Amino acid sequence: MFEVWWEHDGISYPEQGWVDFGYVILGWWVSNIIRISMGEEQGNFSFMDGPFSLNFQYQKDNRVFYLTSEDNLVNWSVSLKEVIDALLLFSRSLQVELSNANALKKEQVILQKYVSVLMDALKQHF
Repeated sequence: MFEVWWEHDGISYPEQGWVDFGYVILGWWVSNIIRISMGEEQGNFSFMDGPFSLNFQYQKDNRVFYLTSEDNLVNWSVSLKEVIDALLLFSRSLQVELSNANALKKEQVILQKYVSVLMDALKQHF
């Protein structure tokens, strides 16, 4: 379990310090970036623990995610670059935590692949 949450404009979702299955949800979230790169325009950034999810509409023309929570407490406009940067930061944080925990080599290799996918997305879009 790892601390993971979204934060924008001083607002945290689901809340600051949220603990969840970071390794698993990072895979889901990176998959969203892959689908965006392939032309999809909507989806969600789900959490495993609890009923929390940020739904998104992606506008390719201006590279902006419009994120809303199920309870409508979150209503953010966030650039693709900001989302990718946040996922890269989370990926690198997970790499350190897994390394410190002597995680399996397989998990570390998969995390490195996530970082590569995100870096490729940055190159593709910027």
